[in-house]
Amino acid sequence: MQLDAPIARRDDPLPSHVAAREHTGSGARSRHADIALASVRRHPGSTATELFAADVMPFDLHELRRRLGDLKNAGAIEVVEERKCRLRGRLMNSWRVAAPAARTYQATMFE
Repeated sequence: MQLDAPIARRDDPLPSHVAAREHTGSGARSRHADIALASVRRHPGSTATELFAADVMPFDLHELRRRLGDLKNAGAIEVVEERKCRLRGRLMNSWRVAAPAARTYQATMFE
């Protein structure tokens, strides 16, 4: 997956912009998005916390949430509903793969 939308805000300090360029340029951002998409495919209707608990991921929950946002912005996934997370008991978005007509992204891994 090619992710090139900015992930550092315009007013973020320079180290944030450097880290964002490195994360995107190294391919880690795309690889993590592919892993997140594969997890959503395996567990449709799950929250980020539930996805993180269901699959072993080489990154933390915060990174998963960021990549879910990337995937949503790319049209690859969509919010099913806001509901109470089974693990946290807090109101959260649950996710599913977007309808084929809405997809603008194809994963490069796990297909």
